[in-house]
Amino acid sequence: DALITQLGRAGEIQVRATSSILKFNVLEQDAVAVGRELHVDAVLQGNFQRLENKLRLTVQMLRSRNGNSIWADSFNAEIEDIFEVQDRIAERVVGALREKLSDEARAKLTKRDTENVEAYQQYLEGRFFYSKRSTDGYDAALKCFQKAIDIDPAYALAHAGLADIFNLLPVYDGFAPREYFPKAKAAALKALVIDGNLAEAHSALGLAILHYDWNWEGAEVSFRNAVRLGPNYAAAYQLLGVYFLRGDRIGDALIALQKARELDPFSPINAVWLAEVLRHYGETDASIQLHLETLGTFPDFFLAHYHLAFSYMDAGRLDEAELHRERAVALSNENSLTLSLQGILQAAMGTTSAAQQTLEKLLRMKKEKYISSANIASVYAALKNEAKAIEWLETGLTERDPNLTWIKFDAEFRFLKPNPRFQAILQEVGLAEGKSHLLEEKSPRRPRWQPLAAFGILSLVIISALVFYLQRGGNVPSQLTPELRLTSDPKQDNRPYWTNDGRIRFFRSGNDRQIESWIMNADGSNQTVVRDFENFDHGIWSPDGTKVIFWKRGDKTTFYLADADGSDEIPLPFLPGNLDWSPDGRRIAYQKNVKVGDPDLFVYSLETAASVNVTNDPGFDADPNFSPDGTQIAFASLRDGNAEIYLMNADGGNVRRLTNHPAWDNHPVFSPDGTAIAFNSDREDENSDVYLINPDGSGIRHLTDSTDNESVEPGCWSPDGTRITFYSDRFDNDDIFVASAEVVRPRILVSDDAANLQFPMFSPDGKRIAYQSDLLDKSGELRLFDIEKNETRVLLKMANADIAPVFSPDGQWIAFQNKIESNTEIYRIRTDGKDLSNLSQNAGRDVYPMFSPDGEQIAFASNRDDNYGGYNLYVMDANGGSQRLIYSDKLGMSVEPAWSPDGR
Repeated sequence: DALITQLGRAGEIQVRATSSILKFNVLEQDAVAVGRELHVDAVLQGNFQRLENKLRLTVQMLRSRNGNSIWADSFNAEIEDIFEVQDRIAERVVGALREKLSDEARAKLTKRDTENVEAYQQYLEGRFFYSKRSTDGYDAALKCFQKAIDIDPAYALAHAGLADIFNLLPVYDGFAPREYFPKAKAAALKALVIDGNLAEAHSALGLAILHYDWNWEGAEVSFRNAVRLGPNYAAAYQLLGVYFLRGDRIGDALIALQKARELDPFSPINAVWLAEVLRHYGETDASIQLHLETLGTFPDFFLAHYHLAFSYMDAGRLDEAELHRERAVALSNENSLTLSLQGILQAAMGTTSAAQQTLEKLLRMKKEKYISSANIASVYAALKNEAKAIEWLETGLTERDPNLTWIKFDAEFRFLKPNPRFQAILQEVGLAEGKSHLLEEKSPRRPRWQPLAAFGILSLVIISALVFYLQRGGNVPSQLTPELRLTSDPKQDNRPYWTNDGRIRFFRSGNDRQIESWIMNADGSNQTVVRDFENFDHGIWSPDGTKVIFWKRGDKTTFYLADADGSDEIPLPFLPGNLDWSPDGRRIAYQKNVKVGDPDLFVYSLETAASVNVTNDPGFDADPNFSPDGTQIAFASLRDGNAEIYLMNADGGNVRRLTNHPAWDNHPVFSPDGTAIAFNSDREDENSDVYLINPDGSGIRHLTDSTDNESVEPGCWSPDGTRITFYSDRFDNDDIFVASAEVVRPRILVSDDAANLQFPMFSPDGKRIAYQSDLLDKSGELRLFDIEKNETRVLLKMANADIAPVFSPDGQWIAFQNKIESNTEIYRIRTDGKDLSNLSQNAGRDVYPMFSPDGEQIAFASNRDDNYGGYNLYVMDANGGSQRLIYSDKLGMSVEPAWSPDGR
């Protein structure tokens, strides 16, 4: 397990997860055959002998395709040298598969989380018990992780292990969320303080703040950090996928869960969640098939039985649902989750008295110990007892029940949608209508679909639920991100900036105007005053944290430069004003009055102690900020009669104006990757808000929108560029807030409370949008929206919502897929609703049509000629004639054709 983790960290190769390896009895099975089943290029086989403190390891690496040896070696070592042996094996594995190992990858590969062998052994035992997925296993794992921490308090992975357990316990009966989630959050944050790049800790933090704080945006940032930092960490992709699923972002969920399954192909939980994605989209048969495959390997996995029962219910196969409900209840020892399924199924079968008895059993359990109030509410909802369902959901709010994050997803609660109290619950949990929790810009182009490797069912990316969005070029308004308030002290908190380890420093001052330097975690926790060194008031650190420009207490007339500990102090030859360090820490850009009310910008070299005026201009120039590569400086200026944002080369050349607005624009700050600039402006109100702009002056968009003043300054971007800190006086005093920097606010174009609107496709002239409407009865409509007229027309009603429309190049036709009973065909219809015709007319499943550039042909995917149900690519004439196979592969995963511009 440790070697798999170590190899996966490098990011240079893909490594199968431990849970997939444990499926095989490697003592009885051929290693090469196992490698082929795992679909890997190579397998590492070894054995070891231990005699007291001495180890002997024999290792060989084999090609999966032919069994040839890539390398082999043996290692004799003391037990205390196990880490060095691991490093040597890991380097040889990666070196054999990569011609050259990058320095960054090598550093990740040989990184050690602890140097203590005993702590390491306790951690490995903890992971073993954790993998049993039982309360007894969690209890044993918790003790092991705690022992590891007692031995080595700086063992970040052990803290992350604790966080994982504390996150899971409230899912079981008897473990109250208010007791365990704060422990999970604290353990995850402790791990991140020790190692801010630990994927396991980011995942654990994301789950804790999602389940307990209902902070969806913050959770997504944490999950995305986890997959970025741990590209081989399957659990991170699984958690991200489930996050997307409960937020109704099906396409994103499918992609993330497919990646999790690719990394850990034999994990039953990954397969269960992938099946849930299919069920939610309406691919019930595919969902059932995947659950059955999982149970074929893991017959006692109760969650597979639990979710399979719901899939059978959706298919109307209640007797089969009952069989798996019975197994789920028995295997889970009658926990509240599976008992809630029992009550829901009994209500669906019309056995109301039996459902009532199940409900009474849950209520008795609730008196004895903590169980999820949402589970009780779900049975009341299934019995259509609206008042009681709402009452128990509100109880869940007070308990911080994590299952409330599913109530917008679960079918039994849908009838509560019109109830204002239910809407208030959704609002509290962060699930209000219209909230997409989308932290990245989505364009209106056709979504990219992905094949399911497991059995060839095609995925459908849902662009949005209930609403469509339209974005135009030029000045793009942004989504006004729900901000997280980090400080609420009666004193003034301002000028926040991020440290390299992901924490936030800021200044706090009271009525006595004494300024203190403080630091806190990125979520606002652990706020601590910092006593950097004697006479230090507050200051600005160099990018690498080794030097600081600061003011002394009682002396506001001089800047001082010193090492971070206060040594080697020298006064600087310029007066205090807005300034910024260059990325390499060798220069300082600052503003200085050349005459009263007329500051210019200067660049001071620490190497030569010389200053150069880079804006020798009569206008007011201020707020300098270096670009990440140090070649440019953004600044604010009144040189053209109004406060605007400008950009110039670092030597003062090539000055160009980015903004042009009668408002007051100031304090530009580059993002870490240089692709965006944050700035302050009062362009829409009398107060100042935070905006973003591209470095070429395009794409101005709102980040905040308040009736009070918000401000950013250098250092406001998080190191990964995903968040921006700012300070605001919206609560009278200045407080520190953080917002996502990745979201934009499209405007609502079409909405329908009675349907999910999906797959928008622009007409070639950009004036109309064809889209799919999923109605609550699971039927569908092909609709056409006229943007200029603001009118929607229903072109066709269908029994199934499985459409995915595309326009012909001349805009006269729409091709789409239409599911008739168990078969799907390619159809076309004129945009006036006439001349509907079935083009493909085949017993196979024909999907995803795409017109050729000249409109004469249609490419599509089909499983018509594949004995295993896989998909290949076909082409036919636009009228359905001359259907022919153009491409197939043995995996049967050829889907979503797209023509080249020349149609060849």
